[in-house]
Amino acid sequence: KTDARTRSRGAAREAVAERGTAMIAVALELFARRHFAAVTIKQIAGELGVNTALLYYYFESKEDLLRATIEHTVQRAFAHFDMLRACDDDPAEIIADWLASHVDLSEPIQKLVKISLDYRSSDIDSPAIERAIRRFYDGERRMLMECIESGIAAGRFQAVDAAQVTQFVSTYLDGLM
Repeated sequence: KTDARTRSRGAAREAVAERGTAMIAVALELFARRHFAAVTIKQIAGELGVNTALLYYYFESKEDLLRATIEHTVQRAFAHFDMLRACDDDPAEIIADWLASHVDLSEPIQKLVKISLDYRSSDIDSPAIERAIRRFYDGERRMLMECIESGIAAGRFQAVDAAQVTQFVSTYLDGLM
């Protein structure tokens, strides 16, 4: 009887997580298609075919949903990258894996970049959203900087200003997205 309850609770938690992920996927699509300030919770609920109260059960506000959407997209990008680089320790290969990850996940990363730019041009000031956006760029820059510096130290790369090259690559990738 206890095992059945445990399995039932596990299945319920999984269903809740799947529903939250579905909400995030729809929000990502709508936030990227239009400026997120123009998207309403009612529109997101309509796309999902649910009542707005259900969205508020999962998320405190539209800004909370935006934060969760950004965090989910960033987590997905880094999880995919980590999977690609699991067997690589060569700095050039790690950078190639990061670029391949951008190609593989170009659609959600393009949406993330658009949403980030829209947020930056808005009047909304949310430290949680700022942290979520910064996590992507800080993680990207840290990884690129470490690879460039270790590539230089190993003699694989020419001596360059690693910070400048890192900034260039990160900015260039945003432009491509």
